[in-house]
Amino acid sequence: MNIVNYLRLFQAFGDLWQDRDIYLEEINQVLEFLQHLLPDPTHLQLDTWDLDFATRHLSLTVSSTQISVPCPVCQGLTQRVHGRYERTLQELPCVNYSMSLLLLVRKFFCINAGCNRRIFTERLPTVTAPWARRTIG
Repeated sequence: MNIVNYLRLFQAFGDLWQDRDIYLEEINQVLEFLQHLLPDPTHLQLDTWDLDFATRHLSLTVSSTQISVPCPVCQGLTQRVHGRYERTLQELPCVNYSMSLLLLVRKFFCINAGCNRRIFTERLPTVTAPWARRTIG
């Protein structure tokens, strides 16, 4: 997250950035506010964000905070990461701004030798369905 984004956001809401102490406090409040916009703040963390005033679009990059995940076939828990990829999800508008989530998800190895599934993608059922393009709710 770069300082230019903070300045643009604060300029949109007023000249809050003039006082350094207020500025730092407001940064924390903005980050806390953005964290609350996430569909499931208990399983997601905000990594970066971008506010485009020209297109009136807010983009949030988020990642999962799950430590271990169950295999969708055998339900065995694993922490062995195979790789990562990005999913873009559309979210409901927020204060007349369209909003999207760039969801960084991981692929895991199933460690159960008896399971037919070797590699699977972590599921976030409170955020989105598998293969969906929108968040739940």
